[in-house]
Amino acid sequence: MSNHSVANLVSHLPVQNSNGTALEDVTMNYDGDCCRTESDHNGH
Repeated sequence: MSNHSVANLVSHLPVQNSNGTALEDVTMNYDGDCCRTESDHNGH
């Protein structure tokens, strides 16, 4: 069972990474906090 559960988690992670939507949403939020101007944000 443990092998199946791990396989399911691993199989789901690459899907989000390939799409990049989840990761982009997180990075966008962090960029908004760290950047004071849009020009700095574009630098990312």
